[in-house]
Amino acid sequence: MNRRTLGFAVLILAYVMLIPGLTQPMLQVKGAVKNSGIKKIAGQYIADNKDIPGMFKGIAQDLIKRMGEEGEVEVYAKTQTILGTIKQLANAGYWLVAILIGLFSVVVPVVKGIMILLANTIAQGDRRALFRKASSLISKWSMADVFVVAMMVTFLAANAITDEVLNFQSSFGPGFYFFTAYCLLSIASSQLLAANNNS
Repeated sequence: MNRRTLGFAVLILAYVMLIPGLTQPMLQVKGAVKNSGIKKIAGQYIADNKDIPGMFKGIAQDLIKRMGEEGEVEVYAKTQTILGTIKQLANAGYWLVAILIGLFSVVVPVVKGIMILLANTIAQGDRRALFRKASSLISKWSMADVFVVAMMVTFLAANAITDEVLNFQSSFGPGFYFFTAYCLLSIASSQLLAANNNS
Protein backbone atom coordinates (compact mmCIF):
# COMPACT_ATOMS: atom_id res chain seq x y z
CA MET A 1 0.00 0.00 0.00
CA ASN A 2 1.50 3.35 -1.02
CA ARG A 3 1.54 6.46 1.19
CA ARG A 4 -1.28 8.14 -0.72
CA THR A 5 -3.66 5.20 -0.28
CA LEU A 6 -2.69 4.84 3.36
CA GLY A 7 -3.17 8.59 3.85
CA PHE A 8 -6.70 8.41 2.41
CA ALA A 9 -7.56 5.36 4.52
CA VAL A 10 -6.37 7.14 7.68
CA LEU A 11 -8.25 10.32 6.67
CA ILE A 12 -11.51 8.41 6.17
CA LEU A 13 -11.01 6.63 9.50
CA ALA A 14 -10.41 10.03 11.16
CA TYR A 15 -13.77 11.33 9.93
CA VAL A 16 -15.50 8.11 10.95
CA MET A 17 -14.16 8.83 14.47
CA LEU A 18 -15.31 12.46 14.33
CA ILE A 19 -19.02 11.56 14.11
CA PRO A 20 -19.24 9.71 17.47
CA GLY A 21 -16.71 12.23 18.82
CA LEU A 22 -19.33 14.95 18.30
CA THR A 23 -22.43 12.95 19.24
CA GLN A 24 -21.32 10.71 22.13
CA PRO A 25 -20.83 11.94 25.73
CA MET A 26 -17.47 13.68 26.20
CA LEU A 27 -17.37 14.21 29.93
CA GLN A 28 -19.53 13.24 32.86
CA VAL A 29 -19.33 15.24 36.06
CA LYS A 30 -20.99 14.12 39.28
CA GLY A 31 -21.17 16.05 42.53
CA ALA A 32 -22.12 14.64 45.88
CA VAL A 33 -22.42 15.92 49.43
CA LYS A 34 -20.92 13.63 52.04
CA ASN A 35 -23.25 12.57 54.85
CA SER A 36 -20.57 13.52 57.39
CA GLY A 37 -20.48 17.02 55.87
CA ILE A 38 -24.27 17.34 55.92
CA LYS A 39 -24.27 16.27 59.56
CA LYS A 40 -21.60 18.79 60.52
CA ILE A 41 -23.12 21.75 58.62
CA ALA A 42 -26.69 20.99 59.71
CA GLY A 43 -25.60 20.60 63.35
CA GLN A 44 -23.74 23.91 63.22
CA TYR A 45 -26.67 25.69 61.52
CA ILE A 46 -29.21 24.46 64.06
CA ALA A 47 -26.97 25.27 67.00
CA ASP A 48 -26.29 28.82 65.74
CA ASN A 49 -29.82 29.68 64.53
CA LYS A 50 -31.72 31.63 67.18
CA ASP A 51 -34.99 31.60 65.19
CA ILE A 52 -35.60 27.86 65.70
CA PRO A 53 -37.74 27.18 68.79
CA GLY A 54 -35.98 25.19 71.52
CA MET A 55 -38.26 22.12 71.20
CA PHE A 56 -37.67 21.82 67.45
CA LYS A 57 -33.98 22.51 67.89
CA GLY A 58 -33.70 19.56 70.29
CA ILE A 59 -35.59 17.22 67.91
CA ALA A 60 -33.47 18.32 64.95
CA GLN A 61 -30.22 17.90 66.88
CA ASP A 62 -31.30 14.41 67.97
CA LEU A 63 -32.10 13.43 64.35
CA ILE A 64 -28.73 14.76 63.19
CA LYS A 65 -26.90 12.76 65.88
CA ARG A 66 -28.62 9.58 64.66
CA MET A 67 -27.68 10.24 61.07
CA GLY A 68 -24.90 7.98 59.76
CA GLU A 69 -21.64 9.51 58.62
CA GLU A 70 -20.91 7.00 55.85
CA GLY A 71 -22.03 7.55 52.28
CA GLU A 72 -23.03 10.58 50.29
CA VAL A 73 -25.99 12.16 48.51
CA GLU A 74 -25.63 12.91 44.79
CA VAL A 75 -26.67 16.51 44.14
CA TYR A 76 -25.33 17.08 40.63
CA ALA A 77 -24.85 14.95 37.52
CA LYS A 78 -24.13 16.22 34.01
CA THR A 79 -23.20 14.34 30.86
CA GLN A 80 -22.71 16.32 27.68
CA THR A 81 -21.75 15.83 24.05
CA ILE A 82 -20.00 18.49 21.96
CA LEU A 83 -23.13 19.10 19.89
CA GLY A 84 -25.25 19.14 23.07
CA THR A 85 -22.92 21.69 24.62
CA ILE A 86 -23.18 23.92 21.56
CA LYS A 87 -26.99 23.75 21.69
CA GLN A 88 -27.10 24.37 25.45
CA LEU A 89 -24.80 27.40 25.18
CA ALA A 90 -26.89 28.83 22.32
CA ASN A 91 -30.13 28.30 24.28
CA ALA A 92 -28.58 30.05 27.30
CA GLY A 93 -27.69 33.05 25.12
CA TYR A 94 -23.93 32.42 24.93
CA TRP A 95 -23.93 32.65 21.15
CA LEU A 96 -20.29 33.64 20.72
CA VAL A 97 -19.00 30.67 22.72
CA ALA A 98 -21.45 28.30 20.98
CA ILE A 99 -20.35 29.59 17.55
CA LEU A 100 -16.65 29.28 18.42
CA ILE A 101 -17.00 25.70 19.68
CA GLY A 102 -19.10 24.81 16.63
CA LEU A 103 -16.62 26.47 14.30
CA PHE A 104 -13.47 24.88 15.73
CA SER A 105 -14.82 21.42 16.53
CA VAL A 106 -17.29 20.88 13.66
CA VAL A 107 -16.94 23.31 10.73
CA VAL A 108 -13.13 23.58 10.52
CA PRO A 109 -12.52 19.79 10.67
CA VAL A 110 -15.17 19.11 7.99
CA VAL A 111 -13.96 21.87 5.64
CA LYS A 112 -10.34 20.78 6.16
CA GLY A 113 -11.25 17.19 5.23
CA ILE A 114 -13.08 18.34 2.09
CA MET A 115 -10.08 20.48 1.01
CA ILE A 116 -7.65 17.59 1.54
CA LEU A 117 -9.87 15.24 -0.48
CA LEU A 118 -10.27 17.75 -3.30
CA ALA A 119 -6.54 18.50 -3.38
CA ASN A 120 -5.64 14.83 -3.62
CA THR A 121 -8.38 13.41 -5.82
CA ILE A 122 -10.21 15.80 -8.13
CA ALA A 123 -8.05 18.86 -8.63
CA GLN A 124 -5.06 19.16 -10.96
CA GLY A 125 -2.43 21.86 -11.45
CA ASP A 126 -3.34 25.30 -10.08
CA ARG A 127 -6.55 24.02 -8.48
CA ARG A 128 -4.63 21.35 -6.58
CA ALA A 129 -2.22 24.00 -5.27
CA LEU A 130 -5.16 26.20 -4.27
CA PHE A 131 -6.89 23.38 -2.35
CA ARG A 132 -3.59 22.43 -0.66
CA LYS A 133 -3.01 26.05 0.36
CA ALA A 134 -6.61 26.31 1.67
CA SER A 135 -6.17 23.06 3.62
CA SER A 136 -2.91 24.31 5.10
CA LEU A 137 -4.51 27.63 6.08
CA ILE A 138 -7.52 25.92 7.66
CA SER A 139 -5.20 23.54 9.56
CA LYS A 140 -3.65 26.55 11.28
CA TRP A 141 -7.10 27.50 12.58
CA SER A 142 -7.91 23.98 13.73
CA MET A 143 -8.42 24.00 17.48
CA ALA A 144 -9.50 20.37 17.91
CA ASP A 145 -6.31 19.45 19.77
CA VAL A 146 -6.72 22.48 22.04
CA PHE A 147 -10.30 21.40 22.73
CA VAL A 148 -9.08 17.95 23.82
CA VAL A 149 -6.53 19.54 26.17
CA ALA A 150 -9.28 21.79 27.61
CA MET A 151 -11.42 18.71 28.29
CA MET A 152 -8.49 17.08 30.10
CA VAL A 153 -7.99 20.20 32.24
CA THR A 154 -11.72 20.20 33.07
CA PHE A 155 -11.47 16.52 34.00
CA LEU A 156 -8.53 17.13 36.32
CA ALA A 157 -10.08 20.24 37.86
CA ALA A 158 -13.37 18.47 38.60
CA ASN A 159 -11.55 15.57 40.23
CA ALA A 160 -9.58 18.00 42.39
CA ILE A 161 -12.73 19.40 44.05
CA THR A 162 -13.17 17.38 47.17
CA ASP A 163 -13.25 18.37 50.82
CA GLU A 164 -15.04 17.29 53.98
CA VAL A 165 -18.43 18.27 52.51
CA LEU A 166 -18.22 18.08 48.69
CA ASN A 167 -16.99 15.35 46.42
CA PHE A 168 -16.86 16.03 42.67
CA GLN A 169 -15.84 13.30 40.24
CA SER A 170 -15.49 13.38 36.51
CA SER A 171 -15.04 10.66 33.93
CA PHE A 172 -14.38 10.71 30.22
CA GLY A 173 -17.15 9.39 28.02
CA PRO A 174 -16.69 7.55 24.73
CA GLY A 175 -16.99 10.83 22.79
CA PHE A 176 -13.70 12.04 24.30
CA TYR A 177 -11.82 8.98 23.03
CA PHE A 178 -13.42 9.15 19.58
CA PHE A 179 -12.62 12.87 19.29
CA THR A 180 -9.04 12.30 20.44
CA ALA A 181 -8.71 9.50 17.87
CA TYR A 182 -10.01 11.90 15.21
CA CYS A 183 -7.34 14.48 16.17
CA LEU A 184 -4.49 11.96 16.04
CA LEU A 185 -5.65 10.27 12.82
CA SER A 186 -6.25 13.63 11.14
CA ILE A 187 -2.69 14.72 11.90
CA ALA A 188 -1.32 11.36 10.71
CA SER A 189 -3.29 11.51 7.44
CA SER A 190 -2.13 15.09 6.78
CA GLN A 191 1.50 14.04 7.24
CA LEU A 192 1.11 10.96 5.03
CA LEU A 193 -0.56 12.94 2.24
CA ALA A 194 1.92 15.82 2.56
CA ALA A 195 4.84 13.36 2.32
CA ASN A 196 3.21 11.83 -0.77
CA ASN A 197 2.75 15.28 -2.37
CA ASN A 198 6.38 16.24 -1.73
CA SER A 199 7.78 13.05 -3.21
